[in-house]
Amino acid sequence: MAGSNIIDLNPELLAAAARDPKMADAFFELGLLYERHKNFALAVANFRKACRLNPSDDRPLYHLGRCLIMTGSKAEGEADIRGAQGMAV
Repeated sequence: MAGSNIIDLNPELLAAAARDPKMADAFFELGLLYERHKNFALAVANFRKACRLNPSDDRPLYHLGRCLIMTGSKAEGEADIRGAQGMAV
């Protein structure tokens, strides 16, 4: 399902993100959807946007790190995971 059309999977979530481009939770949830369907490039883009919009939330940073590792950016991914773990403490 790597090539899945996420619009078909959750049109309401995409609509929410389009309606309010400052809704960090929508971008986080989109990132989770893309991650689940192994579309790591789009997951990374959405997690990065969620991190920019809500830098105090450790969840998108953690998942960003996981996806970066999956795309071969191991050092950057591990650093993000450590950062997220530090935020959660």
